[in-house]
Amino acid sequence: MKSLNVEILMGHDIGLANSYYKPSEQELLEDYIKSVNLLTINNDKSKLEKQVEELKEKSKDNEYILKAKLQERDNDIAELKTAVEFLKNKINAVVISEPSSEVISNDKGVPKAIKFSAMTGTARGEISK
Repeated sequence: MKSLNVEILMGHDIGLANSYYKPSEQELLEDYIKSVNLLTINNDKSKLEKQVEELKEKSKDNEYILKAKLQERDNDIAELKTAVEFLKNKINAVVISEPSSEVISNDKGVPKAIKFSAMTGTARGEISK
């Protein structure tokens, strides 16, 4: 805050400067508002309001980041589902082309292996993770 504005607001005589410096009430008010937080003794409410606003802003930022990461995960899951569907189709094509083959699945119906039987012996293909 300008020292002359402080003197004017306190009602003090500013001497010769009074002839040269004549701020409007609006200028005095704006200067005072800039420094009111530093001048207030019990401004817990003001500090808390500022903290709340800062925390809200941080929360919005974190929410935005979280949504972006979730969207990325959703995209990854969709790509994996497409890849699994592609592999299922390939497995089915192999099983259909070789009538003596057998798909071995787990309890949930997920293919774990393909057993190929031929006249001369047995071949087994494992699906690894």
